[in-house]
Amino acid sequence: MRKAAIVVIIILLQIALYADIGSTAEKTRKKNQKHTYSPKKATIYLNVPFDVGIEKIPVPFSGHDIEQVYKAFDRRKKAEQKDEFETTEQYQRRL
Repeated sequence: MRKAAIVVIIILLQIALYADIGSTAEKTRKKNQKHTYSPKKATIYLNVPFDVGIEKIPVPFSGHDIEQVYKAFDRRKKAEQKDEFETTEQYQRRL
């Protein structure tokens, strides 16, 4: 009876020790995640043309939003197509 109680205590202590190690590892992982750079949170894109005359690019520089650039290209491509009811002269002026 005494041996069984000692074995149960030892097993419970081992479980407690492993659980504590796991929580320490989890705390360390969360602590390291706080200090990592997350571009999604800090991303601020340019809304104006890039100034090529600057000497140094700012540290959190992301440039232009690539999705917006592609959307602008698509809009321009659609605008360059001649409408079926548009005369050639109107099309030339629009371009």
